[in-house]
Amino acid sequence: MRWTGAIAGALALLSVACGGDGDGAASPSPGTNTAVAGTPSAGGGPWSSGQPMPVERAEVASAVVGGRIYVVGGFVESGANANHVDAYDPATDTWSPVPPMPEPLDHAMAASAGGKLYVVGGWRTFGREASAATYEYDPATETWTRRADLPSSRAAGVAVGHDGRIYVFGGVGADATVPYAYDPAADAWRALSPMSRPREHLAAAVAGDRIYVVGGRWSDGNLALAEEYDPAADSWREVAPMPTARGGLAAATVDGRVHVVGGESFGRGSRTFGEHEVYDPATGAWTRESDLPTPRHGLAAQGVDGRLYVIAGGRTPGLSVSSLVDVWARE
Repeated sequence: MRWTGAIAGALALLSVACGGDGDGAASPSPGTNTAVAGTPSAGGGPWSSGQPMPVERAEVASAVVGGRIYVVGGFVESGANANHVDAYDPATDTWSPVPPMPEPLDHAMAASAGGKLYVVGGWRTFGREASAATYEYDPATETWTRRADLPSSRAAGVAVGHDGRIYVFGGVGADATVPYAYDPAADAWRALSPMSRPREHLAAAVAGDRIYVVGGRWSDGNLALAEEYDPAADSWREVAPMPTARGGLAAATVDGRVHVVGGESFGRGSRTFGEHEVYDPATGAWTRESDLPTPRHGLAAQGVDGRLYVIAGGRTPGLSVSSLVDVWARE
């Protein structure tokens, strides 16, 4: 695998800035690891393999539109960022090409609303030039349209779609604690109540009428912080911390529970995470499910028809890629 000088330098700087904790530990509460119920199943448990993605990538964004999982941008093996977009159909286990994004982006954020895909922010040049662009893709016409920019440039955050709007949380930017909501009908963004602390390489998923924002990292290392955001009240509530502190993770909702997978740590004892932990909003508790067959970070996760699909991501910390598709379903 070839590293470009700019990419290697930016990664080195970012690993220091984001906490080379090595073992996934974070600052004292809410970042400390806690005990987790259950034991992962031997040999991978209920995981199966899907058709690999056409182009190996990591630090991707993803969203579900019309029952298909769109995987957007990221790094390719050379270290260049990509404008690739591929759509996976879980019903047929097949991939379809999608017209490329208007520009290559890594660490972008993606979500869906009203049957369309939205891609927000990301790095144009890794670690140096963040984007504020919002792009809308319409599967019906197979066209991309530039929409209103995010109020400030942002990369390595997370986006989710809920009730017809796009929500963006965290990331690297001037106002990283301020989330934003986008209304496609008005083509306008508005600022929301701030998060409790800055963090990037975090994950989020919608369960019921709440959004759960978990993990990530900052200068004091990987975080186990988990928070519940109420869009109707524009308010935050801290919930039980994630059992394994980590950044570079992904999250998705399956049958009303928030599944969290993957991640990485830098520095001493650096590794990728295979831990698969699940938060149940009904009980407020975390449990352990069978771990990812291949630990990785910068990956995509989506829940479709009672199954968890985990796609792409780097097998080793830093710049690495894969085309893996792992599928989990409760036995």
